[in-house]
Amino acid sequence: MPRSPHHTMSAASTQAACTQSDRWAHEIVPHVPPDLDAQARILGAFRRRRAVTCATDLLRAVLASVLVATSLQHLGAWASLAGVANSSAPAWHKRLIRSQPWLAWLLAERLAPLPPLRLIPQASGNSLLVDATCLRQPGGSGDDWRLPTA
Repeated sequence: MPRSPHHTMSAASTQAACTQSDRWAHEIVPHVPPDLDAQARILGAFRRRRAVTCATDLLRAVLASVLVATSLQHLGAWASLAGVANSSAPAWHKRLIRSQPWLAWLLAERLAPLPPLRLIPQASGNSLLVDATCLRQPGGSGDDWRLPTA
């Protein structure tokens, strides 16, 4: 039986990639601050346009590096398949390192409009709920790690 000498993408996978890009553009991009590109340039996260064309694509890759990719090589493969950028692992590493001040600004910008959280308002102040969950590791004594949260 003859085989095709090259790999061809099916229409379904091409449509899936377009759908993911459309979802990003319609669900996430409207919620980012309007001066995202300018701040990315000012804070050094987006110095040159090589493979990444805009700051929202850089944000998408940063989120993918946290949520999807297990390594920088995996991030590069994901970015190529998703149509974000065609960059190598060292190039992604440099971009992620330079993005730290920009991400701190973005986090502060997104959290600034939120009012202080008051779960149980009282005259003397708020009540603080504290949890110290036990995390076990294989072969451990059972109470190996505590994860305190408030």
